[in-house]
Amino acid sequence: MTCAEVRGRLQDLHDAGQSPGEELAAHLAGCTGCSGFRALLDGLGGRAREALDAAAAVLPRPDYPAIFARAGEEREKAAFTARRSRLTFASAAAVLVAGVGIAAGVRAWIGQRDRDMVVSSVNGFVDELFAEPLLADAGYPVENQLPGFRDWLEDPAVPFLP
Repeated sequence: MTCAEVRGRLQDLHDAGQSPGEELAAHLAGCTGCSGFRALLDGLGGRAREALDAAAAVLPRPDYPAIFARAGEEREKAAFTARRSRLTFASAAAVLVAGVGIAAGVRAWIGQRDRDMVVSSVNGFVDELFAEPLLADAGYPVENQLPGFRDWLEDPAVPFLP
């Protein structure tokens, strides 16, 4: 095994927190460069571990139950907001449909009312127009009188003008 390979494996083992096996130990016993590299890793690792442990000791520990409880509350708020939004949209749609229905009904009622008014006006006009005969002599002939317009219409041989 070459020194580069040994140093790579030493780094991997150091990062994993494991000690070297027999093959690496044999190489380290015969190679002063690699054994110095291992001493460097152990020294740096030990000092770095001590510094990290000291820094972590003064940091407050996270309150995981409170964090999870807050996350649950936020999920519940989001679900409530979504339900309320759906209810709002459904209510708005119901009001819109009701408004369209009312508008259509009022329009139909006004249309029918206007038709009824027109029919009533025309019927009144026609009744007033034909309440009296258009021509005074348009009625049936009366005895001992001159023939009228109706006689002339029914029998063109009858003279209309005297």
